[in-house]
Formats: sequence, structure tokens, C-alpha cells
Amino acid sequence: MKKGYTFTFKTYLLIAFLSLLVFGAVYISPEWIWFAGFMSWTIPLVLLVQFIFCIYYIFIKTSFKVVFPLLMLALGWGHLRSTISFHAQHSPIENDHNFSVLSYNVRVFNTYDHLANENYASSKEMVQWIIDKNADVICLQEFYNDSHSKVFNTLNKISKSTHKQYFFSSSFTNRYGGDFGMTIFSKFPIIDKGVVAQDKISNNQMIYVDVKIGKEIVRVYNIHLQSMSIKEEDLVNAGVDERSKVKLLSVAKNLKSGFIGRSKQLKLLIDHIELSPYKVLLCGDLNDLPYGNTYMRLSKLLVNAFEMKGRGFGFTYNGKIPFLRIDNQFVDKSIAVNQFAVFRNVKYSDHFPIWANYTLNKKEE
Repeated sequence: MKKGYTFTFKTYLLIAFLSLLVFGAVYISPEWIWFAGFMSWTIPLVLLVQFIFCIYYIFIKTSFKVVFPLLMLALGWGHLRSTISFHAQHSPIENDHNFSVLSYNVRVFNTYDHLANENYASSKEMVQWIIDKNADVICLQEFYNDSHSKVFNTLNKISKSTHKQYFFSSSFTNRYGGDFGMTIFSKFPIIDKGVVAQDKISNNQMIYVDVKIGKEIVRVYNIHLQSMSIKEEDLVNAGVDERSKVKLLSVAKNLKSGFIGRSKQLKLLIDHIELSPYKVLLCGDLNDLPYGNTYMRLSKLLVNAFEMKGRGFGFTYNGKIPFLRIDNQFVDKSIAVNQFAVFRNVKYSDHFPIWANYTLNKKEE
């Protein structure tokens, strides 16, 4: 064996060991070790490196060595599924058990001056797009309503135009009487509603409604977990000067706070889901990637709609870091996912809306 290959293989074994640590980090709650959350975010890089080594060992015809990166890729198969999805889009056969769900972080409908354009055109267009899409269930995060405003009287506009009931949970009221919070609209009767209680009231809420679809009741959660609280510019424009170092330290501190905060919220959420007497459908902004402890723990309970029927990478963030999939729909394993879509042409917010079509009673394979 050539020395160059020996050194390369030793290097690979070190990389393989580090890869195992990264894969294992997903199973560690950031509440215990916060850095595990950051480690798990490097999984796409780990998978890419393993794929490169796989091709390399095939190319140099050292057949026994290729087993190692193949094994690592097999261990990371679940993460590959959450990274990219290959499914043709077929229209579901319409029946009384089919229903559609829209989830959208609307960024308070661009009500702030620095987000608004002339005559609040994007705000009006965003509301109208939601109305026109007219999904059976609509879950909106970072919602804003001002009943005295012609533009932002959003609860009335959406509910009347789509003939839907709704549950709105306010987290803050500004001096103009405008309410910030989260809402769920439903064409199905809402028989119960509530909020997953947390220690303090914030814009990062977890709410639910129980809706009657046909003869069955489904519990729909709308969640907005703890934000990363980082400025995109601090990452995009980071350099090696002292000012950049201070910014990166601030980013690390905010990431730590986000990892821990989401971990605490997730525990409350999972406890609540496990006590649900009904099938569960969960929508929202996780503020976390599909490689973290948050996604992994939810995937143990529910099926991810993107993984079942998505296409491509399914990126949902419309910002300067565009390769993030942080908005999701999860559903009970007994509910069939027929279609899933990310509307990347809808650019009113810093998130793209996601939509899925379901069949209530999944046929046994």
C-alpha cells in the first residue's frame, strides 16, 4: 500500500470518527449540551465528505475501503431523506376525506416601516394570496391584526373571504391597538382550542385547535419555536477583524440561547402531543434545521410531509442565507400525505409558504 494512501486512510478514519460524533449529537438535547445543537447542523457537510470519499475509493479501486464511507452514508440515510426528496406531483383523487393545509410565517404582514413598500402593496398582496389559496386549514405565524385598519384588519378579511372559523392567540398589543400573535383558520368546525402553556408569554407560541373532519376529530398545532435571534449580515459579512469577531461571538451566544429555548419548548410540546386524544397535524416555523434534536424528536412521533411528498431541497427561508428548511408540516402516521409544495415564487415575507394535501384515513399498504 502506498504511503499516500495510508495517510489518506488514516485521515479518513479520523473524519469517520468525527462523523459518528456529529450523528450522535442529534440525540443529545441542547438543554444538556447546547453545542450538540450546533454540531448536528454540520451533518450536510459530513454527508458530502463521506460521498466524496466513497467516489474516491471507487476511483482508485480499493474496494474494501469503500465499505467505510458507504457504511457512514447508510448511517446518515435518515438525514439524506430530510435533506432532499424525489417525488412526482400527482393530483390526489378528490373525496370527503381529503383536506389541504397551508402554513406561512407572514412576518406581521410587513406592517413595520422598514418592511413596507408603497401603500403597503406587499401586505395587501400577501393577504390576498392567502385568501385566494383558500386551503381548508391555514396556520399563520408572526400574525398581525389591527381591527381599526383597512389594510391590517386581517382576521376579518381572511375569515370572511374564506368562510372560516379561527382561533387567534395574541402575545402582544401595541399602542395603536394592533395585536401580534398566531392564528389558525379552519373550514371545519372548531370544537376546542388552546395554548401550550409556557413560563412566559412571547411571540414564540404553540397553539392548537381540535377540528371535526367528517366523523373524526384532528388536533392541529401551529407552532413558532424560539428564534435563532441572529442578524444575517453578521454571518454573511463576517471577516477576520476584531469587529467581526465580536459579532460572531454574539451570534454564538444567540445560537446557544435559541438551542436551549427550543429544547425547553419542545419538551412541553411533545408532552402535550402525547396526551392528545386525537390524531395530530403540526405546522409551523421550527427555527431549526432538519438535522437537529427538534426535528429528530418530532419525526419519532409524526411523519414529515416534505419527506413523504416533497421535491428537491424544499428550502423555506427567503433571506440572505437561502438554503434553510425551517418551516415544516408533520402529521400522524395514519394520515396519508398526497402532495407537498413550497411556494418559492411567493416572496412577500422572509419565509415561503408551505402547503400539503392529506387523506384522513390512510389505506393499509
